[in-house]
Amino acid sequence: MKNNIIIYLIKVILLTFICNIGYSLENKIIFKINNKAFTTIDYDFRIQYLDFVGNNQNLDKEIVLNDFISANLFYENFVARKN
Repeated sequence: MKNNIIIYLIKVILLTFICNIGYSLENKIIFKINNKAFTTIDYDFRIQYLDFVGNNQNLDKEIVLNDFISANLFYENFVARKN
């Protein structure tokens, strides 16, 4: 029983490690604002968000990227004015 748990934990750790390596290889910087990098992972989260808030599955990549840049520019401007 104890050996099965140890083997299971080792498998989970290895699978997590392998997934993280694959995920990090895909992560590239798309643009920067005020030395803050925005990556392909952030972009993918933006696509998921847009799909969540509405039926936006068929949006063009350029439209999503422009939306993502605009939203972050707006936020950085808001933060700068707040301080």
